[in-house]
Amino acid sequence: MTDQYRAGSVWWLVLDFGKGQGEQEKFIVLLSDCLVNGDRGVFAFATSQGRHYPGMGASPCGCPKMQCYRIDPGLEACFSKTTFVQFNNAYPITRAGLDDYIKAGKARFVHTLAETRFRSILKCAKDAVDLEGWAIALIDQTLKSLTPAKPVVTSAKLTTTTTPPPFVSSEILSMRVRVEARCGTCRATLAGLMTMAEAEISRILAGLVPPTNSFLVDLGAGLDVLGTDCQCTKK
Repeated sequence: MTDQYRAGSVWWLVLDFGKGQGEQEKFIVLLSDCLVNGDRGVFAFATSQGRHYPGMGASPCGCPKMQCYRIDPGLEACFSKTTFVQFNNAYPITRAGLDDYIKAGKARFVHTLAETRFRSILKCAKDAVDLEGWAIALIDQTLKSLTPAKPVVTSAKLTTTTTPPPFVSSEILSMRVRVEARCGTCRATLAGLMTMAEAEISRILAGLVPPTNSFLVDLGAGLDVLGTDCQCTKK
């Protein structure tokens, strides 16, 4: 299907409404796709005659009271004046019928409405009380095709097995808190007092390697030697 037959397309038509006024030029908006298989679609007339909708509010959507959608000048290239898409002026249309108008020189494709605006028009049309059920169904189908599907979020519960370090004890955890409260200078001094590498002390406090029998006693004594006369303990 070419774009000009898709929902949201604006067409110029020349029609005779049989009211003694002869042929008149009108704009229409396709509210559903105009298919080649003979199925009927639905279109709405568009008018720039604001007198049809007196008291239209600030919102472009006038449904259900006004049965229209207002498009202000400059928003769409095909409408130089304020234009109202009329839901109380919607009718069936077929691809063959539209092609007959083209062959007679009484129809031409003009413009495709912006998708966001057209989606708003369709939402308004769904509330139109004058539209018949078949038209509402087509409009709803069109709206669903334009609305992107929401991503499916699965809430699968992830099971994470956390194995604690093999050599953790309450005494080790308590001592680790005391050491981590000291500054880098304190820790370096502490390692010197214990004649151990800082990395080795950190591994024992993390529970990755077992402590020696005297580790906790020596570490406590080292912290006592450091005392509290340090900037890191005065914060």
